[in-house]
Amino acid sequence: MTLSYRLLAFLFIGLMVSSITIFSSCNKDDDDEGSTAVELLSFGPSPALRGGELKIIGRNLDRVSAVVLPDNVTVDNFDSQTTTLITLTIPEATVEGHIVLKSLDGDIESISILTISEPIVLTSFSPASVRPGDVLTISGEYLNLITAVIFLDGQVVEAADFISQTKEQIEVTVPEAAQSGPVTLSNGEEIPILVASEDVLEVKLPQVTGISPNPVKAGSSLTITGTDLDLAQQVIFTGADPVTTFSSQSATSIVVEVPDNAHDGAVKLQAASLLQTQSEDELVMVVPTITSLAPLPVKNGADLTITGTDLDLATSVSFGGGTNGTIVSIAETELTVTVPMGATDAPVTVFTAADKNVSSADPVTLVVPTLSSINPTEAQFGDEITLQGTDLDLVTHVLFTGDVQANVNMATTDMATVNIPVAAQTGPITMVTTNGTNIVSTFDLTLLVSTNAVITNIPEIAAPGEMISIEGENLDEINEVIFPGDVPATMFGTKTATLIEVFVPLATEIGPGNIKFITFTGEEFFSPEINFQ
Repeated sequence: MTLSYRLLAFLFIGLMVSSITIFSSCNKDDDDEGSTAVELLSFGPSPALRGGELKIIGRNLDRVSAVVLPDNVTVDNFDSQTTTLITLTIPEATVEGHIVLKSLDGDIESISILTISEPIVLTSFSPASVRPGDVLTISGEYLNLITAVIFLDGQVVEAADFISQTKEQIEVTVPEAAQSGPVTLSNGEEIPILVASEDVLEVKLPQVTGISPNPVKAGSSLTITGTDLDLAQQVIFTGADPVTTFSSQSATSIVVEVPDNAHDGAVKLQAASLLQTQSEDELVMVVPTITSLAPLPVKNGADLTITGTDLDLATSVSFGGGTNGTIVSIAETELTVTVPMGATDAPVTVFTAADKNVSSADPVTLVVPTLSSINPTEAQFGDEITLQGTDLDLVTHVLFTGDVQANVNMATTDMATVNIPVAAQTGPITMVTTNGTNIVSTFDLTLLVSTNAVITNIPEIAAPGEMISIEGENLDEINEVIFPGDVPATMFGTKTATLIEVFVPLATEIGPGNIKFITFTGEEFFSPEINFQ
């Protein structure tokens, strides 16, 4: 390894020392352009390199016979010489000091000092491949001037931390965070001389040659084999935070616990330099298996037991209908979960922290309520009826013929009650469960009509203050018309057996509602729903 310092010489070409000193062995007038006396105006570069070129600028320099460099190094064989310029090669014996021009007129000594830049050379380093903590030996010239050894990425070893230092050799400990790259020497000046090696120092990193077992279960131990594994400070699994605590670690093996949320992917090792290496093989995370479900059918809200393998990896359980159950207990071979009230018939799916999942081969079948009877089977609007059957606590509401519905008042496993809504018609009823299952009765509910009056046509929308037309049959049996908010109508238009024209009271309650009709015999019935707005 060598590094030429001729760059420094080029950088100083044309730069002259700032102090210009003129000495003469005899008195003279500097402004006398006709003078033949030798004059020294400037020289440079300074600092200068031994073996480099020195330029001397002045007047009548063709009369100079020799230049004496410090300390008493005489140069009389110039590279070039004119009346205004002398160029010469600086001998190796030159040191810092004043220069002297010799001529027949006498000696002229500079006031400014010629300074010498020691030619720092980095010739080699060994070994070519190191581990952090190894000793690196650097060979070269003028290494006694070096105050710092710099590794790639700004890892600096100061002179105080050198193991040894001579003019020809430096020994340093490779920093823990050093990276592969050139080695750079610095003399520590405000504008330092930096000498970089042409060759690249290889700093070893941990390398993975194998991982086992693979597939691996989250939470279990993974063995990583390879080289220089004792340099690893972190093991990084895909999808998980870096692991910094190992069960064991050596140059050839690391045993580490796999994080619960590790995902499929390569295993990475990170050194102190923050550089990473990774396994060629991808680590595969174990997925649970499902072998059976019990009981089947299962009731919404009840517990389902899932058996299989590696079920302790479960983080959530999904049922049909896009609902998640609540995990009650969890073990490697058995998982108990509460079936959501909205779950529907479908396979059950177990999810893990690795974003992997497994579904049961068979669907989860849900208990369906049965309806055995209605009591009474004949009733009027507003009457409460009792439903009897099984698993009726799953029923949330009842659909009546006539496209109206009502929520259940109360429900137990074998009984539920509900009030008949206005506009219900004779026909079967339909029970609707928490998961949307419909159970249609095999028998009819008969609606008792207490009046012959029948509404056949009525507006769907009405506004307070406007007149609406109600069409039907036997409407002359109606004595009173009551609007929502219990507001009686007081203004009518035509009133016949088939038509009632009535003005909507201003105090009518806004929103969906039904008009109540009261017959002359005191019996009541209601219109279909109208939106008052």
